Parts: sequence; C-alpha cells; structure tokens
Amino acid sequence: MVSITLTEQLSYNLIHNKDGGTHQLTALGERLLPNAQIIFSVIMSLNMVNHHTFTNNLSKCR
Repeated sequence: MVSITLTEQLSYNLIHNKDGGTHQLTALGERLLPNAQIIFSVIMSLNMVNHHTFTNNLSKCR
C-alpha cells in the first residue's frame, strides 16, 4: 500500500510539477537502481490508467 501511494504521489508530481517529480524519481532510482526503469514504467502506466478513468468518469457525469 505504501509503495502504491508513493508511486501515485510521484505520478502526480511528474504531471503537475515535473522538476519535483523528476527529482523524487531520481532519488528513488538511486536507492533502487535495478528497478528504476520498472518503477518509471509503472508510473507511466498509472498516468494512463488515471487519465482513462478520469475521462470515463467525466463522460458519465455529462
């Protein structure tokens, strides 16, 4: 659960505060270097899922 929350926060930061998000991702990547690419892929996937879900929910409200 903690890792999901952290990933969502990084995902949010990458969208809304690119420098802050990238800095956090770099700091995380330095500690988890072998998994850094996987983490980045997960974040990008979350962005797509969140966007898709948001778009679907928006269309239901209309």
